[in-house]
Amino acid sequence: MKSRHFCSQGQFLVFVLCSLCTFFALLGGWSAAIALGLLAPEGWASPFAVPLFLLSVLLLSLLAGAAAAAAFYPFAQALQHDMVLFDQQLKDMCENRYPSPHSDCGVAELDSVARSICDLGGEVQYSLTNYKESIDAFIHEIKTPLTGIIGYTELLKNEPSLSGETREYLDYILAESTRLNNLSRKIIYFLSVSKQQICWKQQSACHLIESAVLSTRARARLTEVRVLSLCSERAYLYGDEELLTTCLVNLLDNAIKASSPGSTVEVRVLDSDGAVQQIEVCDHGVGIEAKDQKKVFQPFFMLRKNKDPLNNGLGLGLATCQAVAQAHHCNLSLSSAPGKGTTVRLECPWLEYQTRYRAEHLVRETPNCIIPMSPNP
Repeated sequence: MKSRHFCSQGQFLVFVLCSLCTFFALLGGWSAAIALGLLAPEGWASPFAVPLFLLSVLLLSLLAGAAAAAAFYPFAQALQHDMVLFDQQLKDMCENRYPSPHSDCGVAELDSVARSICDLGGEVQYSLTNYKESIDAFIHEIKTPLTGIIGYTELLKNEPSLSGETREYLDYILAESTRLNNLSRKIIYFLSVSKQQICWKQQSACHLIESAVLSTRARARLTEVRVLSLCSERAYLYGDEELLTTCLVNLLDNAIKASSPGSTVEVRVLDSDGAVQQIEVCDHGVGIEAKDQKKVFQPFFMLRKNKDPLNNGLGLGLATCQAVAQAHHCNLSLSSAPGKGTTVRLECPWLEYQTRYRAEHLVRETPNCIIPMSPNP
């Protein structure tokens, strides 16, 4: 096997390196003694003795170093390859992308560590899959009785003989049942994002932002927050319209919730020749502490202030946005400071967008040509 081969090679190289050092040390002393005897018969009393000895040792040391470096180079390359592999595997795991169970390490000891990392990633992925499937099954189970509770409560409210107190109780039951039903719907949607097949179509960035602004207009008016959109009419991106709109709605909704009355939320789009490079949603609200900034993308994590939730959800908004971003090969990041506001950035693969755009328009202009296309990213 490859790993065993490199392991034996590594052990052999260590042995060769030690042997070379010993051999050249003996050779250096022997050569210096011979040279000293031939060129300087009077021995160490000769003025050439010390320079000749040092020159011999220097030349032989350089030769030994070069030989050792040449022998050690393949092992060093394998070690560097393994370090890069480890770094990439750990980065992938941090971004919820788990490595395949087949590693490609050059050194057996490191290969064992890499396989352990892959096994750990597989176990984590398996546990997360079971976790999501269990929650999904549980939510589907409670939706049926919730639907019945809501329906029968609405029927009871239509009874004319009910007292005012009874109607108040029924209103409370209906409101809480509806809230639970909405929360279960959000959980199901969050769990289904990663399973959805992305419909890769060209989307207008302005249209997506307008739809998101329209969906959050009622909350913005209620809190007296103004939403400004800075977007070029030609800005475009590729992906699923529903998922991308949901992502922008969640980002805007969070920004509006965090903003104080009378403040402004800005949506800025940066593009390169029309291809969207980055979408920013910026608020000037309460901000997020540094210790919480990495946690906000975790499912069910909610920011709290004075022991009261800043929103009435489940903490799935940014987690859903993160899932949508990953499904579209985008990167979602956040920068914030307490009291100064928060900026959430959706970084898009604009080079892929430009490649798709040119390919699509080239196909439209030359319908009789067969143009090879790379598979969808």
